[in-house]
Amino acid sequence: MNLNYLKVFHTVAKHQGFTKAAEELLISQPTISVQIKNLEQELGLELFQKLGRKVYLTEAGRTLFHYTSKIFNQLEEAENALKDLKGLGKGRLLVGASTTPGIYVLPRILGQYRKLYPGIEVVLEISNSQEIEQKLLQHELEIAFCGGEVIAHPQIKAKTITYDELVIVTAIDHPLARETTVTLEQVLVEPFILREPGSSTRIALEQRLQLLGKKIKVAMQFGSLEAIKQAVAANLGISLLSRFVIDQEVCAGSLQVIKIPELTIRREIKLLRHKDSKISAPVQAFLRLVNENLVPKCST
Repeated sequence: MNLNYLKVFHTVAKHQGFTKAAEELLISQPTISVQIKNLEQELGLELFQKLGRKVYLTEAGRTLFHYTSKIFNQLEEAENALKDLKGLGKGRLLVGASTTPGIYVLPRILGQYRKLYPGIEVVLEISNSQEIEQKLLQHELEIAFCGGEVIAHPQIKAKTITYDELVIVTAIDHPLARETTVTLEQVLVEPFILREPGSSTRIALEQRLQLLGKKIKVAMQFGSLEAIKQAVAANLGISLLSRFVIDQEVCAGSLQVIKIPELTIRREIKLLRHKDSKISAPVQAFLRLVNENLVPKCST
């Protein structure tokens, strides 16, 4: 089989469309169509079905995509291995993450990484855990970081690298923030500001409350963690948030952690990677920085 045809097929399958594939490969859509047709003729099988403007893989296409993913991953690993011999002057780092590590943990570390290795192209993709898992399986990401419960695919290795805590937070001038000791009962009567139902943080709180046989009053709910922090800082209520999420505000003195052992929820942050992938030099250098910077500085 023609390797160039396979590359074109793999790119179309990855993007599920000809337009983005043409943009990535820097060739025209008619050229892509011709090469896909040639490949199908060579194989004697249809690889795509077109319904409207969308392109879908046939069973033969899905089978071939499974193998081209392996082929081009190995080729990329070979390229990275050769680049490793030249040091970290050039290369690419593909990182995925769920919301909390992706927004509140990794950007600062990636900033340090870029200063140390300016020749390395850095790509950070933030999505939900299921989508991150799929991209790892398709070798579109080298490593990923996910918080909370992660049910990993058998082809994915998951390793706990640190722990996060969900804690009660208030405004710095909230009455509870001035108390030396705060009880669970004092907290439960306060209005809570939470994420929308179904979010991992809210599910964790609801499960803990169920175990305790307690209830809270939800005064407000937002789909944005930033909105929740602003509302808490404005004394509109209290919340349960990740230490990583509130670290900057605690350092700045706008939010206060209230230590309530019954509502302090510990959860894992895991490093995920495909079990067949080689850990490249750029990834190794990044993981060293991660290990040095994973603890929140102020929210203790």
